Amino acid sequence: MARGGRHWNVGFSDWTRDGVSDAQLRMLRSLYGKDFSGEGLTKGRASELIDEGFRKRSTDKSGLTDIADQMFSMFMRRAIEAANEAGDWWVAGHPKVEFVVSTPKGPVGVHGAIGKAYITAPKKGSGLAKWIGEHGFNDRRNLKQLALHHRYHERLEGELQLVCCIAALKVFEEAKTEVGGIRVIYRCEDTDYRLPAAA
Repeated sequence: MARGGRHWNVGFSDWTRDGVSDAQLRMLRSLYGKDFSGEGLTKGRASELIDEGFRKRSTDKSGLTDIADQMFSMFMRRAIEAANEAGDWWVAGHPKVEFVVSTPKGPVGVHGAIGKAYITAPKKGSGLAKWIGEHGFNDRRNLKQLALHHRYHERLEGELQLVCCIAALKVFEEAKTEVGGIRVIYRCEDTDYRLPAAA
């Protein structure tokens, strides 16, 4: 059964209807300055609120005179948009469920090798690190990763996360300023897995 909408997830269950994740709650708190944990949000609604929060923050910051602040706000928003677009492209190209894994919330169809990709946190003292700290976007639970909450960041497919991270990294590299040496790290559970060659 196909599912549609902007914030959808493939597999046997519609994850957008599941309860909000801890990572989403932390991001919402940093964007809105309040605790959303008692509001009964779903992952889908939280994803929409995060998108709205980034749009609002970039609009609010557009009136500031601090050029660096405006620039990093714009690049963070664009990086998340690029990651979402890359993820949409990957999901459309991988409609077949490769295997099923059991999770506490039920069986989940997986469309590729299980793995993890993320962007490393910027070096301390860099412009991006200062901006992240000032705006509360640093993930205090994992200081080695950039907290980039695109809509696919909790998916199990490593290649899906990888294309999202690469797309976001390319946006940050456009800044040509102090992004603190960030890079993409990729780990796959299958030691024999090889990424498909680029077309």
